[in-house]
Amino acid sequence: MVLTKRALILGILILAIVLSIAAAWKPTISFETPQGLTAPEVGSLIQTTNQLLPVGGSLPQRGSQLVKRGNHLEWEPTAMADQTVADVKVRRVQFDADRSLLFHLLDDDPQGQTHIDVLVTTDEGITHTLRITLWDYARVTPLSPQRLGDGWKPVAVTWGS
Repeated sequence: MVLTKRALILGILILAIVLSIAAAWKPTISFETPQGLTAPEVGSLIQTTNQLLPVGGSLPQRGSQLVKRGNHLEWEPTAMADQTVADVKVRRVQFDADRSLLFHLLDDDPQGQTHIDVLVTTDEGITHTLRITLWDYARVTPLSPQRLGDGWKPVAVTWGS
C-alpha cells in the first residue's frame, strides 16, 4: 500500500512537471541547411518567396510592404526600385507558435508565424537582406508545423542592408 501511494505521488509530480513545461514553452522550428530547406513544410514558402522576388524582375523599393489580394501576396506600393533581381537565396525559414505548446495542442484555431530570411542579389552585384514575416492558422509542435488556414498572410517585411 505504501509503495502505491509513493507511486501515485511520483506520478502526479511528473505529470505536473510535464504540464508546466508544456504550458510555458513556445515551440520554434527552424530550417537552415540546404537539406532542411527542401522539407515539405517549407516548400510553399520558398515558392511564394520566388514569386515575390522573381529573378529578372525588379526589386521592390526599401520600405515596401506585402498585402494579401485574393489568394496571393503582392508588394505595396507597387513602384519598384531600379535594380533587377539576379539571384534569390532563402537562408532560413523559422516557424514560431504564438502561444505555448499546451495551448496549441488544445486550441481549435491556433496561430503561427513564419519568418523567411532572404538574400537578394541584384544585377549590379549588390546584396540585400530581407526578412518576410507571415502568419496563418497553424499548429506548431516540436516535430513539424501543420497549417490549418487558407494561406499565409503578411505581417511585416524588414529590410536589411
